This record gives sequence, C-alpha cells and structure tokens, in this order.
Amino acid sequence: MVVHVYNLGANSSTDISIQWAHLAAPMKAGSKPATVAIPGSALAPKLPPLEVKRRELQDALKVGWSTWSYNMLGVVRLPDSSVLTTALCQLSTQDCLLQTHIEDPAAQIRVGVFAADASYWQFYLGYKGVNVSLSYSGGSGPLNVLAEPQSCAAPVNCSDYALVILPRFAWFRNGDVTVDNATGTVTLAPMGMPNRVVQMTGPNEDLTPHLPRTLDGYPLLSIGLGKGAVGMQEKAAGAVAGAGAEASAAPTVAAISQIIAAARAKEYASYAKFGKFATVKEAVQAATMWNYIYTPAEYGPFLPVSRQWDFVKGGVNSDWAYVIFDW
Repeated sequence: MVVHVYNLGANSSTDISIQWAHLAAPMKAGSKPATVAIPGSALAPKLPPLEVKRRELQDALKVGWSTWSYNMLGVVRLPDSSVLTTALCQLSTQDCLLQTHIEDPAAQIRVGVFAADASYWQFYLGYKGVNVSLSYSGGSGPLNVLAEPQSCAAPVNCSDYALVILPRFAWFRNGDVTVDNATGTVTLAPMGMPNRVVQMTGPNEDLTPHLPRTLDGYPLLSIGLGKGAVGMQEKAAGAVAGAGAEASAAPTVAAISQIIAAARAKEYASYAKFGKFATVKEAVQAATMWNYIYTPAEYGPFLPVSRQWDFVKGGVNSDWAYVIFDW
C-alpha cells in the first residue's frame, strides 16, 4: 500500500495513522476485527526500487494527444489534460452525443486502426441516422482531426447534423479556455504549461438555438456537416488568422486530409514486416490501444478490464470512470 500526500505548503504538515488486523481466517462481510498499529519496521518513507522504475516508465508514457479518457469523443493531451470533445449533434431534435464508448447503446461504433504511439487512430460513429468517420493524427505531434460524413444521400440530410467542439480541462486540472468565433479557434491555457491553440476549417457557425440548453454558457465551437468533411488542426500559439505578424490562414480540409492520409499510410507500412501476420498485428494492437486510458487515480496510463466498464461509485463525471481487477 502506498500513501500520497499532495499540495502541502511549505509550512504545512499532516499526520497519517494506519492500522491493520492479523486474521487467521477470512471473516464475514461487515465484520469489524480489532486493529493494531503497524510497526515502524513494516513502513518505509520511500518507494521500493521496482515501483520507482514502474513510475518512471509511466511518466514517460503519459504524454501527447490520444483518447486518454473514458469518453472516446474526447481527445486529450497529457500531461496538461487539455480536452477537445468532438460532440455530434442533430439540429432538428437538439440531441447531442457528448460521450460514447464501444458497445454504447446510444450510438454505433466501429473502431479502426490505432497506432501504438497514438500518431494515428480512426473510428466510425453512427448517431441518429448519420455515419461519420473520425480520424486523428496526434501523439507527440500536432493534433489534426478530420470528420467525414459517410451517408448524406436520402433519407439522411447531413445539413441536420453538426460537429460541436467542447474545450475544457480533465480531472479538475486548472487552466483557462478562450474561444474566438470569428476564426474558429480554441486556446487552452493550462496553468504553468504552454498554451494549446486549435483552429477549425471554418469560422464558428452559431447553432446555439439548435443545441441542447444544457450546453448554454459553455465555451464551444460548432460547424455543420451539410457541406461535407470538416476538421481542426493544432497551430503554434499566435499563428492564427487575425493574430498579427504571425498570422496564418485557417487550415483546409484538403491539408488536414493529406496529413491524416500520411499518418495512416505510415502506420500501415509498419505492419509489413509481420508478413502474413500483418492483419493480426493490426487487430491486436488496435484492441490494446482502444483500451489504453489514463486516470490520476492509477498514477499513469493503464489497461482497464474493459474501456466501457465503470465501477467507480459516486464519480462526478466520466473522467474518473474505469475498473481494474487488481489484487
């Protein structure tokens, strides 16, 4: 058992008392055996060497853009915990899919390739009659997101759907969020860490009257799917249209598509060395990576029993949702 004490000021202190009970045999649920103080010889002020190595490994892994949270629609960057949730909304009904996971009864999910370094991943999302391919390039590089409607022929009217970007910080991490409607830009400023600037392929479309009232007051950007594919791209701080000398044009769908295609091709090329087992490599790796998440409760990245399972009691939001069977 490891006990952590966080956020103590220079002049602060705290006392921790731990007791245990020696049991000769298992006891019935609800039993309250007598406890005694744990002897000092059984306690240590430092972590065991193997635990130190494990944490060094985890620290090196919790970096970059990926689907780190329980919600597959939330693309998250570690270690700053910046989140961009790509919600899918039907305007005529004011219904929005704000979070989803594999085997979600509210949506249809078909996952695709997922690179081990999170440089590329893709899945299909079906919701309220529309089918959208969501592709990402991320990892330690800049974020690119491409949303491509797959079924816009009758009876599906893609003009009735929109991609809504909801920026925030996960796990109660501190930071400021700024939205620029004119340029379709989100700036995430995590406390003590570099800013993240992400720009859509077009200006914000004010779809507020067609969105759920539960989203009122939240920073967001929205863009309709009626004209086809849309996307967003991470840019250098200041390199945004209208931002002065360092300004640059808004990203285009064509440019993002090219980046996504290159990331996809690179990932598929990496399977070639496995020969006839290339498809096995692809499937096993994807199955692993789609189940690879992060929560501060487990210190670093880990593989839960199943991504869609949540055994957390009283969780305030899905950031903390997970389950592992550990003994």
